[in-house]
Amino acid sequence: MITRSPSFSRAFRLLFFSLPLLIGFEGVAEVICNFRDQTEIHESSSPNAFPGRAGEGWDGPWKVRRYLSDDSPNKRQQGSLEGISLSEPADASAPRLLQVRGGEPFENDGVGLHRAYRDFGVLDISKPYQISFMVRIDKLPSPPSTELLSHYLFIGENSTGSVGPTSGTTWFLQAFYGADAGKSVTPRNPEHRLGQARQRQWSLGAFVANGDNNDYVPTDVPLIEGAIYTISVVINPEASSYKVSIKGEGASYTSRELPFRKGRPLGKSFVIGSRHSPGNVGAFSVGEIRISPSSLVVQP
Repeated sequence: MITRSPSFSRAFRLLFFSLPLLIGFEGVAEVICNFRDQTEIHESSSPNAFPGRAGEGWDGPWKVRRYLSDDSPNKRQQGSLEGISLSEPADASAPRLLQVRGGEPFENDGVGLHRAYRDFGVLDISKPYQISFMVRIDKLPSPPSTELLSHYLFIGENSTGSVGPTSGTTWFLQAFYGADAGKSVTPRNPEHRLGQARQRQWSLGAFVANGDNNDYVPTDVPLIEGAIYTISVVINPEASSYKVSIKGEGASYTSRELPFRKGRPLGKSFVIGSRHSPGNVGAFSVGEIRISPSSLVVQP
């Protein structure tokens, strides 16, 4: 018969009951928002909801930014949560997406969501990491004419939640609602053409090396109403660069490494929104958001 000392037994029990906690902590590698904890229209009891709360890698809840005219009677409602709600799939196992209806509950020139994130478990956002998510295009302004060239869907990063590239933006994707048939904008170089980017397609922001001016890299992945896109952005803070993959509607694109804006640190936030005109709005849904160390990501 094997006998064990009391000290051995106590040590074994301590290790046995601590092991799940240790494994759980070491295994934490993703900041997630897939809205699986959403039980109300607006849910604040869990980080995995809208507007949610701080925790599990999120620095706070989702915030809303609306663009309203100076004479709008709703000027004080810029951060209202109205008009944003979960889009329940018919299949309970399908992704749950948060829908942003551009013109609701009152007319505006644009609406966006933004949320800050931070280090979590083994995720160190001073090292390379990936943000992946799904986007569904619920409504496009029409028609795709030159009048809509200043209107777009924007996804990117900045510390203010602005829907569009700003002086604080380090990386971004932009899909214009209009179409520049004449490609009238003179390109800075053959690869980055704003005129080519304005073709109702996904384009990537590219900053001139060691500079502040941004340009565009067209992807030829069309922006189609009703389509669902899966997007991943691999961010490399150490090299001040990022790389994007987009898939949807039978098309796909993977970029080369693109530079950040010169000297701009990451704002550590995720921004998505639409700029449009009152009465001719864009609407979209977003979900399955995951922020992971790039060393743990299996590339397709």
